[in-house]
Amino acid sequence: MDKELRQHLGRVVRENRKRLGLSQEQLGQMIGRASHNTISNIERGRTVPSLYRLSALSKVLGVPLWKFVTVENLVPATKAANEYEYKIIENFSRLTEKDQRRLSEIVAAFSNDLH
Repeated sequence: MDKELRQHLGRVVRENRKRLGLSQEQLGQMIGRASHNTISNIERGRTVPSLYRLSALSKVLGVPLWKFVTVENLVPATKAANEYEYKIIENFSRLTEKDQRRLSEIVAAFSNDLH
């Protein structure tokens, strides 16, 4: 995992841990016997959590797994994404989960009408 993605993942963990008023030690206990040093290393982008720990962080912090990756990682560079794809992803990530679900249904219905 590249440095930029590790740092982004760490920022998401830190910002949401602080939003919930949790210490690193408390978060570590809540995700299953992770030390405060482990949480610190994740937040600083030094350590990448296992998929099991990332899933636990997602649940405890109330953050969908996909928000742990950056927009650039959601649209592969090899695809040569255009500016509209980036804007869609950025705006979509700002919606509530309920609104994301509703918008996904609308887009799916619209897409089906095209075929």
